[in-house]
Amino acid sequence: MLRKITNEILLILIFGLLFSVQVSPDRLSAKEQLKWTGSDLPFFEPGFNIMRDWNYDPDCILFYPAEKIAGTDNGTPYPIHKKSAVKVFILAGQSNAVGYNHIRELHARLEEVRKVTGENSQWLFWPGSNARSGFANVWTRLQPGLSDISANEPYRNGCFGPEIGFVIGLQQTFPNEKIAIIKYAEGGTGIARSADYDDYIPALKDFDDKGRNWHPPLKGQDGGLLYSNLLDNIRNALVELKNQGLKYEICGVLWMQGEHEAGISKKMAGDYQRLLTLFRGSVRKDLKKKKLPFVVGEINSHTWAFADIARKGQLEACESDPNSLLVKTTDLSRGSIGGAAHFDADGMLTLGERFAKGMVKLINKK
Repeated sequence: MLRKITNEILLILIFGLLFSVQVSPDRLSAKEQLKWTGSDLPFFEPGFNIMRDWNYDPDCILFYPAEKIAGTDNGTPYPIHKKSAVKVFILAGQSNAVGYNHIRELHARLEEVRKVTGENSQWLFWPGSNARSGFANVWTRLQPGLSDISANEPYRNGCFGPEIGFVIGLQQTFPNEKIAIIKYAEGGTGIARSADYDDYIPALKDFDDKGRNWHPPLKGQDGGLLYSNLLDNIRNALVELKNQGLKYEICGVLWMQGEHEAGISKKMAGDYQRLLTLFRGSVRKDLKKKKLPFVVGEINSHTWAFADIARKGQLEACESDPNSLLVKTTDLSRGSIGGAAHFDADGMLTLGERFAKGMVKLINKK
């Protein structure tokens, strides 16, 4: 009996020793990598006590992650100081703004990702009215796996857009600032209205976007559904900040879009300078920010039929405006679970960092 107990104690000691060793994320399975990054974990480690372990003060309000709002038990409130204005950035566009990838695809830098998605309370994230169940129309912590496609394989709980890399890049410039990202994006969508064109590629001969576009109101015509939804998301998110007693400052827009026009119509692609200029001007007018910085992601290197034409329009639209900047994407890695049209996890992380670098450059020009 004594021998059996001794053997059991020995096994427990060995087990504990094995799991106390620092494990490299490169050696973890896909499932373990996902958990290691923090995307499956509650906001705080088990045993965290906000009164004991944080420099808590009465000027803080408590924000609840969406997990709490969704009715699960792992949402823990975290403090945001009322006295400091929150810097708000808006992220919008089509599928490469959504992010068709998975966090487990990352080949390195998992520790950086974990720090900004699992333990850093200053990064607030509004994943949009079209986020997956339980996360729509609420402020939560920055984390992967919140878009609607993340409810199912192969993106389950792990896809992400430029927001994570953006935060990693931005924290170097604003280490002590409260940052919030409002995101609204939808794949396969354009600024152009389908009714305005008829030269579609053969596979989309009778294309009809049914009003789901980013076109602003113009000459008495209503804006596209996505444009209206974007403004609704921005307004609702800002109202929630205000209701919590927070001041805020809208600091810039990140726009990752253009593959739609580049891929389906030569006339659309040729109109992209006008379309982007119209969209940018309308957003600034509706948000009452005449010089709001716009950082635009270049159309990627996939074989879009009219990519060069649309990229030229992007460049011209950005060069004509002192508060806009185009970031390079044609060298970024693509083609994993999201297919050749989409950045993989490594490419997406780098895209976000380039967005941050461009945004800081524009902000510093003021």
